[in-house]
Amino acid sequence: MLLNLLLFWMYAYVILAIGFGFLKSVRPWLKREDDSIHPGFVLLFGQFAIGVVALLAHFFVALDHVLPVLGIILLFILGVNRLPAISLSNHLLVLGACLLAIPYTIGVDPGYDGGLYHIPHQLWLREEKIVFGLANFHGRFGFSSFQEYVWAMQWIGDRLNLVAFSGGLYFVAFFIFIYRWIRAKDGEIVFLVMALLATMAVFVRFGATDVFFITGFTFIDNQAGLLVILTFLFGYQLLRDDGLTPGRDASDVDFLLLLFLGLLTFLLKLSTVLVLGWVGYVSLSLGRQGRISLSKICVPCLLAFGLILIWLAKNVITTGCFLYPATGTCLDLAWAATANAQADAHWVTAWARHPHSGLSALESWAWLKEWWGPTYAKQFLRYLIVCAALVAAALCVTRLFKLPLAPSSTKLAGLLFVLGALAFWFLNAPNPRFGSGALLLFPPIVGLHFLGRLDAPMPHSPRLRWLRSIAVAFLLAGAVWGGWKHRHDAPFLSGFEVVRAPVPEVLDDPVYGVRPEVGDTCWAAPRCAPSSRPEPLVWRDYLLFPAPEGQTGE
Repeated sequence: MLLNLLLFWMYAYVILAIGFGFLKSVRPWLKREDDSIHPGFVLLFGQFAIGVVALLAHFFVALDHVLPVLGIILLFILGVNRLPAISLSNHLLVLGACLLAIPYTIGVDPGYDGGLYHIPHQLWLREEKIVFGLANFHGRFGFSSFQEYVWAMQWIGDRLNLVAFSGGLYFVAFFIFIYRWIRAKDGEIVFLVMALLATMAVFVRFGATDVFFITGFTFIDNQAGLLVILTFLFGYQLLRDDGLTPGRDASDVDFLLLLFLGLLTFLLKLSTVLVLGWVGYVSLSLGRQGRISLSKICVPCLLAFGLILIWLAKNVITTGCFLYPATGTCLDLAWAATANAQADAHWVTAWARHPHSGLSALESWAWLKEWWGPTYAKQFLRYLIVCAALVAAALCVTRLFKLPLAPSSTKLAGLLFVLGALAFWFLNAPNPRFGSGALLLFPPIVGLHFLGRLDAPMPHSPRLRWLRSIAVAFLLAGAVWGGWKHRHDAPFLSGFEVVRAPVPEVLDDPVYGVRPEVGDTCWAAPRCAPSSRPEPLVWRDYLLFPAPEGQTGE
């Protein structure tokens, strides 16, 4: 483990340098410089930069080509000179966060979905430039996440250690954000963060980690859930800054950060689309308060909008749909994977409702009584207990500090966003790991509604420091317990665990490529899919998988 930790720490600094390089490259379009962006943000910018370079390059070359590699090296060179300027406290913060996150990067396997489509899709990205109608070859490839582009750049031969490290960096960034918010002067933010840590600690302690989190390092559910939480809390903090810091206006950098968090969350997982609504609400609210101007948000909005257009263009090329598997967004194109989109949308919802009932789960609400309710009843009973405990804690704090109870539009907006996200999750794919962000936010935001109004910075009293120490203890205990209980036989004091992508036995497909000899997982077998596929065409040096006749978009 010690060697893994050392390499993980070094990897974090490489990503920090890339993040600084990306920020340096976009500063000419900003109105001012801001060196106060903390390492948690810079780590996410580093991941984001790798993905953007890969996404743009993939329109023209495969990702094992030297072009995207040179782009990433250039960003590293631009940003590496910023590393010595990092303060000692931030160096220690990065090291501590890496120590907490390292269990999530070793001793874990890629997971079933990794072999089904995550790793096979990354292999396609590495070996072939963008493919028209790729979702006709394998429908699950239509679910491609922005993170797949980040990971596809980090294979070393068949070794996936950097892929695991990359997923672990989201936990590092999360821990850094949480630490900084615990030290904030805003009592509501401190309460939300402490309540969040308490919620996470309870579920880790009582074995719900497999319910709300999944440990396979090729999944992106954990990362998307963490980003939902970060986007919500950062937006809430921007709304709360008014009055807490007199004369302090939201800046162009603040909006770059908020839009960046919302955009990255959406690109990682389509089902988090409502987070863009939260970003929009925060932006409009600050605009109505006169704390921002069009000139301050214009450039960040244009940058975000431009990337969304590029992402949608990629979706249309690979699936024939703007937002796969939403069939209403599919176009009438020769390669539109409309049939696969419809099938995948139905199967994902049916599986999340009742994994053993097939598509019958779509026909009635019987799945609630037959499987979903009995399966999750114990965990959701604890969930309600946590909500009640946080309400009681909020009332105690209100009485202790003699805080006035008063309605708050910010609290109400936060609650409505979380409720909307939960409703969207429950109707479309009610497996808890698909809604981990909103599920973990609900108890804290409910408790917050019973907390008295805090319109001034809280003093750094011994009592407050004691409460923050409890929050840190929750963080340490929850993170370490949650990580180590899921590690298997990874080396501890010595050695280095090499993570490889397995290659199964395959059979030649009569039409094109290969299929697995047993089961439906292809892992790192090239040109592999478990089901039938059309024969590809070559159009202007690009592969094109046509849709089956009569199944193109309407």
